[in-house]
Amino acid sequence: MNASELHRKLIYSGYSDLSDYLKDSPLNRYLYQHLLDMKNERRLDNPILTVFNEIYYQCTRVQYDSKPGEDIQKRYIDESSRWLRSDGDASLVFDIVWVMYAIRGVTCFEEECFYTHLTPLIDHNKDGFCDRLCTVLRSLGLNPPTSFKPMPASVSEIADGSRNASDSFTILSRLLYGEDQIKNVWRTVTADFSHKSIEQTVYLYTSPADRLVILSLIHDACNSKKHIPFFNELRQKIEHEVRTPRESPDRYTDDGVDYTIHDDDETETLLRKCQRLQEVCDDYVVQLESMQNYYLDKLYKMEEEHKAETVALMAQLDEALRKQSTAQDGDTQMEKPSLTIDNMIEYVKEKFSKEGAEDFRDMYWHFVGTERLHFDSSYAQLMDEIKDAVNSRTALHQTFELPHVRQFNNNPQTVINHSSPDEVNQLQAESGS
Repeated sequence: MNASELHRKLIYSGYSDLSDYLKDSPLNRYLYQHLLDMKNERRLDNPILTVFNEIYYQCTRVQYDSKPGEDIQKRYIDESSRWLRSDGDASLVFDIVWVMYAIRGVTCFEEECFYTHLTPLIDHNKDGFCDRLCTVLRSLGLNPPTSFKPMPASVSEIADGSRNASDSFTILSRLLYGEDQIKNVWRTVTADFSHKSIEQTVYLYTSPADRLVILSLIHDACNSKKHIPFFNELRQKIEHEVRTPRESPDRYTDDGVDYTIHDDDETETLLRKCQRLQEVCDDYVVQLESMQNYYLDKLYKMEEEHKAETVALMAQLDEALRKQSTAQDGDTQMEKPSLTIDNMIEYVKEKFSKEGAEDFRDMYWHFVGTERLHFDSSYAQLMDEIKDAVNSRTALHQTFELPHVRQFNNNPQTVINHSSPDEVNQLQAESGS
C-alpha cells in the first residue's frame, strides 16, 4: 500500500454498491443520469461507482489538507488522473467537485483555499459545463451535503496494508539505497509527522480502541525521539476518554455501607471490593446473555420473513423484466405485466414492516445501479415516499370511543357541560334500557 492508497483508505474508503449513493439523494440520482449518458457514449473510462467514490473522497479530503490551496494541479488533479488512469475522468471529477462547493459554499479555511485555487483551473477547461450544471442544480433545488464526513477503512485493513508496505520498502530500500532512503508512507500521510496531522488522522475513527491502534502504527513508523512526548500525551488523552471515573482512594460505599480504607487493612478491603464487583459483573453477564438470546431469536425470525418477502418480489420483478425483454426481441406487442413496480410500491407502503420496506428500496436501487432497470425520476420519488408512508402507518395512534358525548375536549382547562337536565335524564334512560 503506497501513501496515496493509505490516505484514501483513511479519509474515505467509499462504498462498494452504487445503490448507497442513489438512495435518499436526488442530487446523486441526477448526477448518475449524466454519468450514465457519458458511459453509454463511451466518454467515461471508469465505472460510475468509482467516479462517485472519487468525487466524495476529494470533497472530504480537502478538510484534512495540511497545505490548503497549495499546488492543486499536482497534488489533486494529477494524482487523481494517475489513480483513475484517465485525464478525462479526473477532469470531470473536479468539475463536479467545483460545482459542489460553488452551490454549497465553503465552511472552513481549508475549503476556502482549495476552492479559490481550483477555480482558475476549472475555468480554463470546462467550456461552460460547470456553469450550466450549477444553474440546473440550483433551479431543481438539488443541494450538496452540508458536510462531507470521512469514511475510514477498518483498522485491521489499515494495519495489514501499512505493515506490508513498510516491509516491502524496508527490504528493497536497504539493499539499494540504505537505511536513510526508506520511504515511509506514514511520514507522507501525516505531513512529516506533523502533530496536528497525526491527531486529525487518529480522530478520523470514533472508537478509542481504533484510535489507539492508528496512533500505535504512526508511532512505530516514526523514528524521531523528539515526537515521543507528543505520542505519550495523545495516548494518555485517548485512554482517559474511556477510563471510568475513579472513586475516592480512601472511601467507598458498598450496599449502603460506608467503608473507610486504612493503611493496615487496605489490601483486605480492596480484595473485598474486587470480589463484590466481580459478583455484580457475573450477574450482568448472565442477564445480558439471556437478553441476547431472546433478541437474537426475534431477529432471526424477522430476517427469515423479510428474506421471503424480498425473494418473492424479486422473482415477480424478474418475471416482468423477462416478459418485457421477450416482447421487444420478438418485435411483438409487449404483454402488460400483471404486476408493475407501482403496484409493488403501493403494497410495500400498506403491508411491509420498516425493515422489509428498507430491503425493498435497497433492492430497487441495486437494480438501477447495475443497469438492470432504467432510471426513472418518478419511481425515484415514489421510493423516497415509502419511508414516510411506512413510518406513518406504523406510528402509534390514540383513539377515544365516547358514544354518548356530544362534545369532547382533550385535556381542557375547564369542563363545560352543554347538556340540559332533560337531555341527561334521557341519555341515562337510554343507556339503562
